[in-house]
Amino acid sequence: MSRWTAERLMPPWGDETRRDAETRLFEWIRTLGAIFARALPFFDFQWVRDTCFTPFSSAHENALRVLAEFAGSVVTRHVFDAAEIPENAMLILGDCVERVINDEAFVTDGYRTGEIYGSNMP
Repeated sequence: MSRWTAERLMPPWGDETRRDAETRLFEWIRTLGAIFARALPFFDFQWVRDTCFTPFSSAHENALRVLAEFAGSVVTRHVFDAAEIPENAMLILGDCVERVINDEAFVTDGYRTGEIYGSNMP
């Protein structure tokens, strides 16, 4: 699921002009993020990282669509009002924070430093 989605959102041949694939995957991306979050406490952290996080950890803006849904679902499902927060939840949220912090928008000597643009990063 994750490999297919990553290849669909970020084709290896780099055709970023195709917007039709993005719109057709809108509900799929929301559902995939929710499924990953639901499965989080039942799997080993390394498997969650390799399967749910890594395919969408690239600098490509479309990767943030899945990570945003995943992270949001993890927080609402496992952190808000939780009696006990799964260890995997905090570790994977840390990976998500690292991905955002390392985004090109926050590179100190980069072009348009500090400017948040696009539809997924904000």
